[in-house]
Order: sequence, then structure tokens, then C-alpha cells
Amino acid sequence: MDSTTVSESLSINIEAGINLRDALDAAKKTKTAHRYRFAVKTKTSYSGHLERGKKYALSMGGEYSAAFDELSGATPVVLLAFVAFKCDQSSLSYKTAEGIRSSFKQYFKDQFQCQGNFWRFENGRWLGNPVYDQAFEDYMVSLKKRDGRNGQSKQSLAMSYKDLTKLMEHLQEPDVIAKHGEGLCLFFQAFAATGFALWTRNEELLRLKGKDLDLGLKTDCGRSYFKITLTFRKTNQANAEKANIYEIHPLPEEPHACCYTKLQTWIKWLEKNSRALHPEDFVFPSLDNKGRVKLKEAFSHPKIQSLLDEFTDAANLLAERNGRYTTHCFRRGGAQHRFMFAKEKWSLKAVKWWGGWSEGEGVGTVMRYLLDEFVRYETGYGDMLSPVKNTSRHTRFMGESSPTELVTVQTMDTALDTLRIAIINDVNKTQQEMKKEVADLGAAITQQIQSLFQRSSPIVNPINIRHMAPLPSVVQPPQDDTEPPVAPRIPDIIHWREAVLQWEEGDPEKGLVLALRHWTPRMRATDPSRYSQRKLIATEFALLGRNLYNMKDTHGGALESVSNLIASIRAKNKQRIQEMKGTSASKKRQESEARETEEENEEEEPLTRRKHHKRT
Repeated sequence: MDSTTVSESLSINIEAGINLRDALDAAKKTKTAHRYRFAVKTKTSYSGHLERGKKYALSMGGEYSAAFDELSGATPVVLLAFVAFKCDQSSLSYKTAEGIRSSFKQYFKDQFQCQGNFWRFENGRWLGNPVYDQAFEDYMVSLKKRDGRNGQSKQSLAMSYKDLTKLMEHLQEPDVIAKHGEGLCLFFQAFAATGFALWTRNEELLRLKGKDLDLGLKTDCGRSYFKITLTFRKTNQANAEKANIYEIHPLPEEPHACCYTKLQTWIKWLEKNSRALHPEDFVFPSLDNKGRVKLKEAFSHPKIQSLLDEFTDAANLLAERNGRYTTHCFRRGGAQHRFMFAKEKWSLKAVKWWGGWSEGEGVGTVMRYLLDEFVRYETGYGDMLSPVKNTSRHTRFMGESSPTELVTVQTMDTALDTLRIAIINDVNKTQQEMKKEVADLGAAITQQIQSLFQRSSPIVNPINIRHMAPLPSVVQPPQDDTEPPVAPRIPDIIHWREAVLQWEEGDPEKGLVLALRHWTPRMRATDPSRYSQRKLIATEFALLGRNLYNMKDTHGGALESVSNLIASIRAKNKQRIQEMKGTSASKKRQESEARETEEENEEEEPLTRRKHHKRT
């Protein structure tokens, strides 16, 4: 941009009549927005790209040295040259080019108020954003195609359950334990199993502390489990209200992915060789070269990546894979395993919640995350027509199970729970039908006996009731006082619509087979608090005509949180009661005044008649 264009831009601002106070307020808002708009890591990366780009522009000299200080026709030329230097001469990837483009796009928007997805010269000045220059966009497209054709993946490979099994077996070998020590091998087994179970990034799991664990719990059926509260996520850095609470149960069918066993084994080793975990101690603390534990210091991220590279290479996991395992390997592998390969596949809704994706995350983004690596790096399907093909690579996505597949204990438990509820419902229905039939049969028999006596004549021998065969008695079905509950505990919910769903239809995917509105008093006693909360929300929704707009108008922002919505409904109910009391009191007052008026009229009427009589 030349000096004339700069002066024109300044004159436009002056003519707009922007005063100093408004300008300062706008600057403060911009600073606040910039602070919370990007993550710290993203801002650091952007700053690095900008600094290196400006240095490169200075090295070019001449009119190009100020290409990023003022906009001109040279700006996209220097930007293209800088990206080409990084990606062609330095052999960096398209991901680097995309990072440079994003940083400069934001820089031009903040520094020069560039708007629009175009770049052209019009009326003596440049309009739009330089990153949309046609030559620069064409180069970015060709660079993306280049990286796509060479087959090199910069994303982390997914740690499949098969690979995780090899890794765990490698860490249990005596030679490996002797080389690295028992503590480090148990540490990495627990780290890998927990990351695979919770789908965490490595830096998220390293922040886990003792206060986030709730050990030694038991279900209503007596099964042991524990809970992990995961607050720090990429989408939630510190808000405890948005933390996910995970129940960790034993997985005997997948021993190498059993976080319940691996994590507790590591904690016992910590207690034996150091001390018991305190709330502020790190679950995966730093270990020095001699195996000594520093519970107040987290294990470093570069070191965990170094161990991951070393162990995966020693276990020969990369022999047929194109890429490497990095921070997302356990997250990608665990998510793909539960969504596509596990015997009991999870729904996409459960996957989004378990993985910590935000509610507004697009389905396409999650699906690409789940399927991208799986589709691009499989070794091939040339043996699809073979009757003896390798079935481990041909697991059917969301397909039916093999008819010869063994039934699992978990599947049996789910089937038995469903069958138990069905039997209870059938027995209750049968009891009601039998009671009605017995009552109708008794009335019919009584009526028939009476009619026989009425029609009998004196000649006919009277019926000797004592010698009549006794009427067949109807056996009443035994009443079962040990009615089992539908579910040990009503499932957790995130959105208030789930409360309505549980009340009206149930949630079989989470174990709630029978809708809450059909629960008996004995069933409600298993979880009365959540039962009353679900009933409160469902009743309010019905009261407002089952209309989402009415709910939004009545409760507004409280719909974002279930607890806030419950508080809002209770406050609204109190308000309705007060209004009803006020209406009732007003009505009573009006009735009282009407009665007093009638009495006064009745008293005045005889007096009026007497006066009229005297005048007459």
C-alpha cells in the first residue's frame, strides 16, 4: 500500500466521526476478544509465523521489505514466496502452509481491518484480504494435492486394540522391565490404558490429579468400579461445571485395555514405593532416572512422547503403518474401537459425550476424526472375495455380528435385565386381568344360583347345598414383595430434553428400559432425587404445551444447564402459587363486598316501602 492509500484510509476514519472515547472502548473490547478468542498455543504459533514472515520480507529488500507493514500489490507476492520457501525448499508440510495462511489472515484483519474473501485493486486502493489473491490460492491448492499424493500422514496414527495388545505384552517382558524398571513399565501401561479408555490427548491425561479419582465404589449389584473426573480438555480448560465424570468398570474381555486394573496396579505401586496419593498429587508424576517419584511434579510431555516412540518402535508396531504415534494416538484409537470394532458398538451421541466434543461440534467433523485414518491407511481389501480372507481387517462398520460369535457376559446381563422387566410387566398385567375375571366369575355364579332357587318348584327336591360339589377356587397369583428396580440408578443427563425423554420413553441405551412415568413406588425409592427432578422438568414441558419456544420464553438462559433449569422451574412454581393465592384472595374480597351490598340493599328496601306508604 502506498502513502496515498494510507492517507485515504485515515481520512475515511476521520470522516466517520469516531471520537476518542469510542475508539478507546473499541480497543478495549478488541483486546478482550483477542485474549479469549484463541488458545494460548494458537496465539504463540501465530506470533511465530508472523515474526518469521516479517524477517523473510526484510531479507528480500527493496519494495518487498515493507510488504507486511503496509498493504500493496507486493503483499501476496511476498506471502507466496515465504510459504514456498518453507514448504518447497525446507520440505515442510501443507499443515505448516495452512498455519502461515491463518496467522497472516488474522493479522491483516486486526492490523488493516481487511474484510471479505477477495483481493482486488479498485478506485485507487486495494480491497479485501491478501490471502485470497488468486495466485496464492492456486499455490495452496497445489501444495495440498502434493501432500495428499505422497501418502505421508502428519496426523497421529490410531492406536488400535491390536496394537495396544502388542504394546502391553512388550512392556510385560522381563528384558524390558529389567532395562527400564518395573515402575516405568507399570506407569506406561496405566497411562496407555487410561488414555485408550477416556480418549484423552496426552497433555490432558498428564494433568490428572488425586482429587480427580474416586476409588472403591460399588454398584447396587455389588460390582466394583471407580470414577474419574476429567476437567481439563481442549474444549474445557478449567470450568469444573463442564467436567465429565467417567465410571471405570472392569473389562475382563479386553484385559489390555482395562483401565480399572492397570490404573489401580500403578497406584498400588506408588503407595508402596512412595506414599498414598494426596488430592493435589499428580496421578502420573515425574520419575527421575533412578525411578524416584516426584508426586507434585507432572510427567513432561516431551518425555512421554519419547517413551511412546521408543516403546512402539521396539514393539514393531510401525512395520506396516505409514506415520507415527503422537499425542492423539490413544484418543483416536479408543474412539474408533468403541464406534466401529468393539462387540458392543457405541452410538454417535455417546461418542461425542465421551470424547469431550462440544455440543455444537458438527457430525461431519467427528466422523472425519473417526474414519479418516481408518480409511486412508488400511493395507487393502484385495481379498474381499476370498473365503479365507483376514477377518481382522474386515470388521463391518456398524454391521451385524457373525452368527457364530460368542455371547459376552455384558450382553447376557443386558438381555436378562430386559427380560426381567418384560416379565414383571407381564405378571402385573396378568394379575389385573385375573382379578377382573375372578370378580366377573363370582358375580355370574351368584346370579346363576339365585335363578336356580327361584325357578325350583315344591315337587322338585330342594337342592342340598351341603352335598353340592364345591366350586373351583381361583388361585390368586402370589404377590412378589421383592420387586427389583428397573435400573440401579437413573442415568446422567446433559440437556433438559433428555429428562423429558427418560420420563416419557426411557433410555434403553443407558440401561433405562422402562419409562420413569411407569415406575412403581418401590422403583422410585432407588433414586428419588433424580426421579423427582425428571418429573419436574417433564411436567413443566407439558404445562407449557410441549413447545420449545414457550420453554425458552419462560426460562431463557436457564435451559443451558439442567440445575439452573430446575431452580428456574421451582421459582416459577412459587410465583404461580403466589399469583393463585392473590387471585383467590381478590375473588373472596369481591364476593364479600357483593354480600355486604346485598345486605345493605335488603335493609334499605323495607324502609323505602314505609316512606312510600306514608306519602301515599
